[in-house]
Amino acid sequence: MIPTHTEDQEEKLLLEITAVKDTWMKVIVDGQSPEKFSLSTGDRLEFEALSGFNVLIGDANGVVLLLNNKPYEVVGDNGQAVTIQIP
Repeated sequence: MIPTHTEDQEEKLLLEITAVKDTWMKVIVDGQSPEKFSLSTGDRLEFEALSGFNVLIGDANGVVLLLNNKPYEVVGDNGQAVTIQIP
């Protein structure tokens, strides 16, 4: 039996970002042009990608990340800018 390909089988990555304090960030989705954001406490962003994200965060402790509804740890000190590659 030959499996049929459906679009649902292509795993999309959903990144949810919630600011827990004021910070800034730059997000690159699937290698496209970067987008820059200034976030205030409580701001939320959502991004969808097929291959992944490159995220530069102005304060490692300034945001909470969820990847496909699961917590994604940001490693860094308070006030430290960090770059993470997801996945």
